Amino acid sequence: MHPTDMSRVTLWKSPLDRRPSRRVGWVLGTALMLGVWSGTASASPMMDLQLELIELVEQDDEASATELETRVDDGLPPAALSAMLDACREHPRQDLQPLIKDLAMHRASAIRARALLAWAGLGPSQSVDAIAAAADDADPGIRRLAVALDRLHPSDRADAVVSELLAQDEALAEELQEEELEAPAGDEESDS
Repeated sequence: MHPTDMSRVTLWKSPLDRRPSRRVGWVLGTALMLGVWSGTASASPMMDLQLELIELVEQDDEASATELETRVDDGLPPAALSAMLDACREHPRQDLQPLIKDLAMHRASAIRARALLAWAGLGPSQSVDAIAAAADDADPGIRRLAVALDRLHPSDRADAVVSELLAQDEALAEELQEEELEAPAGDEESDS
């Protein structure tokens, strides 16, 4: 690492440490530590909301599914939706499939991507449906996700969807072909 790069690295320092540190890191570290010491482990209302949504996903009952649907319908900020969808991917629940499918059509591509990942993790037939939805997306990054999902959840039907996608999206096909050509050269350099 170059010496100037090292100057950008900031480790949390104790408030008792008098050496110079970046103010933001020190303030954040102090706020978190004071929260822990005073018995309030919560750092922000957003973190509380995210933890609450994660707990609802992990409850795995009908009441929690209804509560999650209500919360999403009422409107959740993107950070909360992201945390919920990440929890859905880690803890797949079939009863949340309609909610996840709806979020796969969200206006923000980051939310759509997380929803598609969670949807694909629900099982073989759902993964094919998620790959097909990703392949039909207007965002090229989401269409690229269809290829990644096919690699994560391979099947003949998914392969057919991705083959059709690559036949229609020449730019994506060329990009993937270039990556495949570059990959062996990178592997040989690391072996030397």
